[in-house]
Amino acid sequence: MNKLIEEGKVRTQSIIGLISRIFEINPVKFEFILTRKYDSIEKLFER
Repeated sequence: MNKLIEEGKVRTQSIIGLISRIFEINPVKFEFILTRKYDSIEKLFER
């Protein structure tokens, strides 16, 4: 289960890079928003 989440994070990071290049968004800010969503998703899985 944990490996799946890690794999998803790696994929998401490359997607973040791609999207931020297309839309010229600050990748750090973009990643911060997504990380907060990831944390809430992970908390759901933990229960």
